[in-house]
Order: sequence, then C-alpha cells, then structure tokens
Amino acid sequence: MKLFCVTLTGADDRTDPQDLLALSERFPFVEWGILLSAGRAGTARYPSGDWLTQLASAQGAGGPLNPAAGAPMRLAAHLCGRTMRDFMRGITFAHHDDSAWLAAHGLTAETFGRAFQRAQVNMNARREGFSDTDLVEMLSGWLTTFDGALITQHNPANVRVWEVLQAHELATVGPAWRPHQVLHDASGGLGRTPDHWSRPIAGMLNGYAGGIGPDSVIDTLETLAPIVGDGFTWIDMEGRLRDRDDAFDLARVEDVLAQVERAGQTQGWL
Repeated sequence: MKLFCVTLTGADDRTDPQDLLALSERFPFVEWGILLSAGRAGTARYPSGDWLTQLASAQGAGGPLNPAAGAPMRLAAHLCGRTMRDFMRGITFAHHDDSAWLAAHGLTAETFGRAFQRAQVNMNARREGFSDTDLVEMLSGWLTTFDGALITQHNPANVRVWEVLQAHELATVGPAWRPHQVLHDASGGLGRTPDHWSRPIAGMLNGYAGGIGPDSVIDTLETLAPIVGDGFTWIDMEGRLRDRDDAFDLARVEDVLAQVERAGQTQGWL
C-alpha cells in the first residue's frame, strides 16, 4: 500500500492559512479538505469567503512547491449543502455557468482551479433524486471546466454513482486518465467507523473515511494495508481533529501527521 495523501478536513476562519502552509512544507503528503457550504459559510468547519481568499493567496504565494501537487499545498474542496446543489445544477452542459456556484464563497472558476487540485461532491444521490443523466452531466461539465480530480462518496446512498461515472469515463476520456475517484465512507460523513472496510473498486483511486483520528490512524492504516494491496489510497478525517470548542486543533493535526510520517517510512507507505 502507498499513501496518495492524508486528508485533514475542517479548517475554518479560526485557522491561520499560513499554519497550513507551514505544515504542508513539513509534511508534503497532507491534503487540506476545505468544506464549502453557502448556507453555513463563516461558521465552525465552514470558512467564509474572506478566509478562502486568504487561503488562495497563500496557495499562490510561492515557496517550496509540493512535488506531488505542483503547488505549495494540496487542497481539496468538499462541496456540501447548497453549494453542492448549486454545483450540480450549474456545472451541467444544459445550464453551464462555471462560476455561479462559487459566488457565495468569493471565488471564480479561475481562482478555484488554481487553488484546489481536487473537489469532493458530498451528495446523497438517493435523497437528492439525482439520475444517471444528472451524474454524467456533472462529470462532463467538470471535465470541460477544470483539470483536477472529482471525488464522490461511496456508500449505500450512492451505490450506483461510481458505476455510472466510470462507464462515462471509459466512453469519453478512455482508460489512461481517471478523473473520478471514490471515498469509501459508509456513514456519509458522520464519522462512524465501519464494521469492515470495503475492498477498493478496480480502475480508480480509492480513499477511506470513518472514525479515523489521532488514536486510531495507525491501526486503521495497518488494517487497510492488506485490503488495498499494492495500490495507492488516501484516508480522510475530520471530527476527531477538533477540540471542545469545535475548533480545528492543530496539535491533533500535527500529531496525526507525525505518526503517519514515522509509520509510513517504516512500513513503506510513503
């Protein structure tokens, strides 16, 4: 098993983007998951437009390049709530507006594309009623506008999503490049550890989330290693990185990264 990255999600207005930049320079395998929700912007876990502007500036301010990401930081936008729904409507060919869904966050398609290498669509396809056509149009619109990877969660509510998008990829961009990736998250972002970890879906990059934190990260990676085998994977964590005030706790963040660095060098994960 090789780690593509370790995603730490939930930095918000109380987090200094320069601290994220400094940690990225120390631990180049870290990816910062940034939650975007138009209805919750400026609250805990969901940064405001002003903070996102600062983050984008830090990303473009130079400094040592992350060799894996081609930028000082690895950043993934996690699209939630109204932002996710606006994205689903706005990115399609039929109603294509590549930046309207970003307006609430003070970003344009250009600034978003420069700052973020990946985007995760936090949808419950069954509850939202998204059809196969909706999913195909989403991926098609994304490929028309952005160069990065697009992630969907794999769980019972999204059981057919990966199949629909993989078939569309094979029919359009071919097997050489797979922009669609999946995050196995059985609880749909609720932070619950699954009874068992799913095997990777063939033909795409697979990640894993659910109840991972400072006290369990190495045990989780050791459990995943024989499941993933010789492939690449990533892990994502959020809730267990927060303190009693629901603030993104940089001490816990650094603890996780240091543990992964030590074990990763010993186990050959990095």
